[in-house]
Parts: sequence; structure tokens; C-alpha cells
Amino acid sequence: MKKNFLLLIFFIISLNALAYTRAENIKDKLSKIGVNKTIIDKTIELDYEIKDDFSEDFDDKMEKLQNLYTQDNKNFYVSDLIASGYIFSDKKDFNKAKEYLEKGEKYNEKFDNLLNKVNLYTVFNKEKDEKRYKNELKKIYNGTPVMDLLDFIYSGIENYRDEKLSNSSDDLPFGSFYDENTGEIINGIADDDDENDNQNMNFEESLDEINKIIRNSSKETDKNVEKFRRILKYFSDEKNKQKFSLTDDIYRNLELLMETNNIEKISENDGILKALDYYINNVSNKAQDKEFEFTKDKEMTLYALLYLASATIKDEKVYETYRQKLKDTKVAKLLRDSEAKTNK
Repeated sequence: MKKNFLLLIFFIISLNALAYTRAENIKDKLSKIGVNKTIIDKTIELDYEIKDDFSEDFDDKMEKLQNLYTQDNKNFYVSDLIASGYIFSDKKDFNKAKEYLEKGEKYNEKFDNLLNKVNLYTVFNKEKDEKRYKNELKKIYNGTPVMDLLDFIYSGIENYRDEKLSNSSDDLPFGSFYDENTGEIINGIADDDDENDNQNMNFEESLDEINKIIRNSSKETDKNVEKFRRILKYFSDEKNKQKFSLTDDIYRNLELLMETNNIEKISENDGILKALDYYINNVSNKAQDKEFEFTKDKEMTLYALLYLASATIKDEKVYETYRQKLKDTKVAKLLRDSEAKTNK
């Protein structure tokens, strides 16, 4: 699985106040169905070892998961992990993924079972089944923040769709695609008249058109931010968090998406120094110690962007001051610690 594409925001309320780690989630889910403590502890240990990443050592990780699963076939958390490996890695296998999802279905929550099916049928281009389970989820959650969450998840799943597999769109005319919402075949190639219109634009009209595209893109981002805020309001309830397994690493990853958007706006409107101050004082200090390996990629991305952006500071003393401030942040320390562990 690409690391942590399933994300939810944690924005206003303190992370420490609503701490819910992956370990706590595993313990809650498995203890309810009678899995013993030894198996739960082994599951937690292996989950933290794999870190949702099947891009390396696939066979070794699968062997460990399958060996653990044979010790208690009620352990749907492990059977789901095995299925995820066959869905989201380079070693895709529809039949094995389906087999392990079905093994855990009896013990899993309805929401997770439906979403697992969406994952499976989306990635393997089985559009009829994909649409069926998306519709089931929509019937239950339409108009709620959970649907906002699902829209976000669906966009992430699309990144894994196996383009090599057969798809009903293969038989469509070149440049066309099937619109699931309307049931129409859309011509993706601009008409000659449209092309001529663009060619007839003068310089200023062309710039206006570019500006329009950029501003629409910005508005779309802002629209997503509002979705994340709606999600937050709903999931500020601890029961909802636990029901949908929204652990600290999920919160932090989406918080970083939100904060990246905030920092970009601050930088554009108030300058890089204000953006750096905001990151140092409001973002870095919320990094998760226990779950850092699950959030490290996004932490590193934002930190690196700001570290590189600090090079634009003209005053040498101010530059050195902010460079040192960045190096002293909690994120920088956790990144150094992580690197040291990796290099052992």
C-alpha cells in the first residue's frame, strides 16, 4: 500500500487529548472477537514492522503475515493486511486478495468490508462491482462527513488502478472515456473549433485563461479544506474515531496536508519568514513520536520544502537563524533519529 493514503484530518483539538494509536486500534478490534493477548501483541509488532509498505521484501513480509494468520483465523486485521499486499503492491493478485478479504469478512465491520471491496474492484478495474459497493456506501453515508472521507479515499485508490488489466473503456473510441455518474461516453479530445478558439486568443486573453485555471485549482483546494473541516467536526467524537479506526498517524498525515495548504497561503500573502514561523511554532511541535515512521514521508516533504525555501532569505544572519531554528524542530530531531535507526 502506498504509505498512509487513507487519511483524516486532526486540526483544532490537541492530538494528545484524543490519542488513539494503531496499537490501541488493533487491541480494541481483536480483543472484541476473542483473539488472545499473545496474538494481538504479535500483530501489533508486525504491523509496526511492515508500516503499510509492501514495496520491499514482499515475500518475507507475506510469509510472516501468513504464519501469524494460521495461529488464529479470526485475526481479520492480518488477513486484511495480506489482501492489501496483493491489491496495492507491484505483485497484484486479484484471486488471493479476494480470498483473504473473504476470510476476514465475518469478523470485520460492515464499513471496512464495503470499503475493502471498493479497493479490490477499483484497483482491478472491475467497474460493475466497484460501482455497486460505492453505491452501497453512498446509500448509508451520503450527505455526511463520512462521505467526504470516502471521496478523499476514492481519489487515493485511483492511484493504484492497474492500467494493464482489462477495462470496459478499451472498446471506446480513441480519446473517449466512460462517465460513471452520467452513463455517457465523453469525448476527451477537444473539437477543432475549440482549438481554433484558443489559437485566436491574443496575449492578454491567454494570460487571463491561465489565471482562470490557476484560480479554479486554488478554489478546488480550498473546497477540499472545507471538507476536511467537516470531517473533523464529525470525528471529534471519540466513538466515531474508534468505529472508523482513525488512528494518530491518520490524523497527523491529513493535518500535514491541511497545514501545507495553510503554509502556502501564508508564504504567498505574508512572505517566507511568516511561513517559517508558523511551521516552527504551530506544526513541527505536533509531530507524533510513537507513530512517526507512519508519517515520516509527509513530515520530511514539508520540512524539506521549507528548508529549501529558506535559501531565498537575503540577509545572511536571518538566514542562519532560521536554518538553525529548523534544525532544532521536533521534526528534524525525529528525522535524525529515524535515519540513525535505519543506518544501524
